[in-house]
Amino acid sequence: RGAILLDLLVYDAIGVVITLGVVLTGVLNALGWGIVAVYLFFAAGSGLLLLRERPFRSARTPTAVGAP
Repeated sequence: RGAILLDLLVYDAIGVVITLGVVLTGVLNALGWGIVAVYLFFAAGSGLLLLRERPFRSARTPTAVGAP
């Protein structure tokens, strides 16, 4: 799950940078800001979920000696 979130974060961050550059150079009109906002929204969401993700734990947990 962490690899997918990292991939989505990188994809959306690249989308923000490229779309922002295109909007600022005038290739896209004012509606291009909506695309920037969507990329930024998903990049922030992926980043937040990636920061909150717990480290991977093994399915096999050690048991104490003598435990049932």
